[in-house]
Amino acid sequence: MATQMKKIINLRLPALFAVVLALGAVAGYFTVYYDINYVWLTATVITVAVSLIALCTLKFGKKALIISCVCLILFGVSAFNCITRLNSYQTNQLIHGAKYEFSGTVIERAEGEEGFYVTLNNVTANGERLRCKLKAFIHETVEENCEVGRKITCYTQVEKKNAFDYGNFNSDTADNVRYYCRVYYGVTSEKGFYPFGEINTAIRQVLFNYLDYSTASIATGMITGNTEAMEEEMISNFRYGGIAHIFAVSGLHIGVIYSALTGLFKKLKCNKYVSVVITLITVLLYSGVCGFTPSSVRSVIMCSVLAISKLIYGKYDGINSIAIAGAIILLINPLRLFSLGFQLSFGAVASIFLLNHTFNAMLKKLPEKLIEPLATSLSVQIGTLPIMLNGFGYLSIAGIFLNLIAIPVLSFLFIILFFCVFLSIIIPPIAGILIGFAGAPLQLTSSFFVSSGMENAILKIGGVGFLTPLWYIAIFALCYRINLPFKVRVLISSVTSAIMVALAVLSSLSPLSSVTICVTANYGGEGVIFKSRGESVLVLTEDSTQSFLLRAQNEYVFSEFDAVVVLGGEDGFYETVMNLYSVVNKIYVSPANIAVAIAGQNKVLYEKGFTYCGTEFLFLDEYSIMAKTDGVTTIISAGEKDYELNDFYCDLLISNQVQSKVFSLNSVYFTLSGYKYNIYDFGDLIFNIKNGKIKRQGILPFKESLY
Repeated sequence: MATQMKKIINLRLPALFAVVLALGAVAGYFTVYYDINYVWLTATVITVAVSLIALCTLKFGKKALIISCVCLILFGVSAFNCITRLNSYQTNQLIHGAKYEFSGTVIERAEGEEGFYVTLNNVTANGERLRCKLKAFIHETVEENCEVGRKITCYTQVEKKNAFDYGNFNSDTADNVRYYCRVYYGVTSEKGFYPFGEINTAIRQVLFNYLDYSTASIATGMITGNTEAMEEEMISNFRYGGIAHIFAVSGLHIGVIYSALTGLFKKLKCNKYVSVVITLITVLLYSGVCGFTPSSVRSVIMCSVLAISKLIYGKYDGINSIAIAGAIILLINPLRLFSLGFQLSFGAVASIFLLNHTFNAMLKKLPEKLIEPLATSLSVQIGTLPIMLNGFGYLSIAGIFLNLIAIPVLSFLFIILFFCVFLSIIIPPIAGILIGFAGAPLQLTSSFFVSSGMENAILKIGGVGFLTPLWYIAIFALCYRINLPFKVRVLISSVTSAIMVALAVLSSLSPLSSVTICVTANYGGEGVIFKSRGESVLVLTEDSTQSFLLRAQNEYVFSEFDAVVVLGGEDGFYETVMNLYSVVNKIYVSPANIAVAIAGQNKVLYEKGFTYCGTEFLFLDEYSIMAKTDGVTTIISAGEKDYELNDFYCDLLISNQVQSKVFSLNSVYFTLSGYKYNIYDFGDLIFNIKNGKIKRQGILPFKESLY
């Protein structure tokens, strides 16, 4: 009797439905981003539907037909939900730049350098209800109470944001934040009704009242997930150490609370149904205090599935639970899929379920106590690697080992801190003792990460997003849940890895001996990167920040720039030079600015011309520079108006504004929306120069050029 061949993958319907919802969201996203006619998406869905129905009817039977129909419905719902949400950002209830009287309830507050940011819900503008949220910067000079849960009113100018900024998904879009404003005076405040916000505020107040600022900011981040009060250097060191996930309220937090309460009720021999209800209500309320972030909602759903499964079936399936959590979140809001927090949260947990068994087997010769934590750490690091590289541009080498200590220690510290904080809120007279006791270990943690030098424990590898599908094929082949012989799985993983390495090498070298020009911008600044022959130069426009420089390094060169050129008049370039002085060895400024005193800045060079990357650079004025390489002329203009550039001809013009005195075959603009090569609409652009020709990399959205 012939044996039935095993399926390569054992189908889990929740996982299938979650994947289909994700694919629908991706289809809707790119339909809007690339301005594809909806008729094509509708026609594709109908064609696939008819084909699947016919195939299932003829060959696979009613069960397959029902599953296929459900998948098609979920795909369509997710795609058109995503399209509808993105298109809603094109409709304007308010006029950009106009002034309105706003009123709304503060649901989130984040500290800034000269004030703080608040997110308002239930917003009205001149008495008219808005169908979205509003984010406002409140200057520190405004003394009115703007805590979470308060209803505030102000009169100010509004700024409209798009769903895509600089070619990238605006993370606020998933939270339905469409308008921004800045408030410097005239804020009135009254008590509103937002219990979650009041608890959040109480947590922050009790921590900052009894701990020093640095320790309180870490404690606030651990409990509520809000890290805005933390200094940038400190949060960066946590990221470089690979343990910044302790500030994302997720399984580490909610799982610890769930386990602690479950264990407590078990010892007290409480009714199991009552225990489950109280425990789930507690973690749900805690998720509300933290703003119902995707990671916290995912954890609450998984805990719910765990509790209900054990009550009914006596067993638990982790993959089904995370799939159900993902499906629920995507069904409600498919735009969550494109937020970094969602991707890291689900990617980390899915990696543990899929890879942990494999690494446990590979590490079986190590001491037993090390196997499980090391396998978990490796699973998370490997499973989220592409997400980390695309999101931050680097990989934490220290994180693989630091998590072995950090996860158990911080889990213990978190549970102590959690209960001490809430006891302090309930019984204020003992707050000083409890918070002091819970905060002492965090002070040591703060001191360690301030002076740890974690920036030396990272590997900068940016710009490899195109390898993500191959990466996941390679690691998925290692998963023991794939019903293939071990040798076959190793072969698939090895071949895929070899292809990845080859593509990565070719990407960094191809075209050989060429000069690559990367035009990049975000809210931190604008710049043009030249790289070739192991050298790199960054040309900055006015008002660029140090964070923009670091992002450009992580994304495109993976090391320090050989030189940075700062363009701009004396009113604009000075601050940029000061921001870069501590992290750059050579800063070139136009000789026209030599009269501006920059005391002690021996790294600032006032040279008319210089050569890097096989390219000759020549300042035309303080706002413009010319670069000549391999017979191709590029002009970069940082001015905010049409400058007299003496009728220059160039092959490539990169500018903030149209320059009528420059004749160019190709023009790239940073902010002029509507132009074909426009960084604000379409994101970073990359050009290769070789043999006197310019070739652009990548695909632009299907929109017509205006010139």
